[in-house]
Order: sequence, then structure tokens, then C-alpha cells
Amino acid sequence: MKPHQLNSVEPLWQLSDFDAHVQAALLEAHIDLSSPSSGLKRITWNSSPLIGSVLGIDLSREHNGKSFSDTSAIERYTRGSDLVARYPENQSQPYSLEAYWRVSVPQTDHVQIDSIVSLQTSLLESYPTAQTVTSLAAHEAWFVPSDGTKARMLANELNAEQTTTSDDFAGILLRSKEGGWSYLEGTQVSDLGTWQADWDKSGKWTMKRFLGGEFQEKGVIRRLRVRGIFLPQEGDIESAPHLLSEFASSPPPLTV
Repeated sequence: MKPHQLNSVEPLWQLSDFDAHVQAALLEAHIDLSSPSSGLKRITWNSSPLIGSVLGIDLSREHNGKSFSDTSAIERYTRGSDLVARYPENQSQPYSLEAYWRVSVPQTDHVQIDSIVSLQTSLLESYPTAQTVTSLAAHEAWFVPSDGTKARMLANELNAEQTTTSDDFAGILLRSKEGGWSYLEGTQVSDLGTWQADWDKSGKWTMKRFLGGEFQEKGVIRRLRVRGIFLPQEGDIESAPHLLSEFASSPPPLTV
């Protein structure tokens, strides 16, 4: 195993046109803001590449991976540990989307990413939808309850395809076969709606967390916050419930 090579411990975003690059402790990744559904991709952990992407934002209940046609209207900037993008209303999308990717390093070997999605409409009646999408190759997946009971394995690379769907407050913990990393993801309990995790024969877990689809009045803002945490594999199953509890009790995010 490679020795830990701690890079910048304080999260650092760099933005060049639509390409945003982040470096924080052992994590390095990119986001293409013209296609936010792809999320953080080209991910490396301790200089080892990961297969897949995390915390993409898609504007439908079906993950279509489409880019935005009018990129000139996308407002984007970085501020401290935040990457912010605003996507205005248009004829095919009658509501605005504001997306934050907020990176922090609570411990030198933990990197935490909050994806904060806000929807707002100027119409008297609309039914806006969005979802976050994570798709990572992993050796094992564990279901982490929030009630203090033990985590249970959902699948490893020897299992057949399966799908887990729930509206419970719980996390999914993915564990690598190589590289010594794990990834824990959950939705903030106050924003919780239905989420789904799919395992396929290619070895990838795809996790989708849904926002909206119900009637939304003009001027009302709906928000979804999802947290992903990269952490060392040693002791991860034991620490995952505590990390979820911390997320559940965290205050609402400050955004502008």
C-alpha cells in the first residue's frame, strides 16, 4: 500500500471555464459544470484512481446525463470550500436550480462532500424534480441503519444484481477491494425522500436520491442535501453510524 501523501488539507477549488478541480487531503476530483449530472469524476484517493463518479445532479427522475444546451446562462463561482452553480429557468426547464458542492476535511484522512440542491419556480404551478446520482465501483456495499443496530452487507462482487429502495434514514457504505478507501453516503434526515441503490454485474453501485415531483408554488424553494464521505477502510463499519448521526444533527446549510 502506498504511504499517505497528504495534499492540501484545506479544500481548494480551482475553476477554469466549466471545469472545476478540487484538492483536499487525500482526495482529488473534477466537475464539469456544463454537465452536473456527471458529478465529481476523475477521482483519485491517495493518488490511486477510482472508477466512477459521486454526487452528480440531474434534473429528472430518470438519470439521462444530459448537458445544458445554453451554457452561457450558467452562473458559476467558487467561494472558500464551496463550488456554486446556478442554472436559470428556460422553456424546457420551468424552474431554476442552484447547486453547491461543499468540501471539508473533518479529519486529515476523511473528506466530506455536501451536495446541496435547491429548486425554485416562478410559475404558479409546477412539479420540479431533481436527483443526485453516485456510481462507484466497489468490492462491498453495506446498509448502515441510523438506529444503532449493526450494519449489514448488501452485496459483494460475488453477488447477483440487486436493488435496494427505501425512504428510511440510513446510509450506504461502499468499500474498495484495493486502495484502502470507503465511501459513505446519506440524505439529510430533514430532506429525506425515496432513495435507491442498484448493484450491477460490472461491479458498480449506483445510488439515486430524489427531490421534488410534487406540486410546488411560485416562490417556494425546495432543498435536498446529500453527504458523501471518503474515509479509510479500517474501522469504517464501526464509525459509519456515528458519522450519519452527526449529519442528522447538523444545522441547515448557509447559502446565498
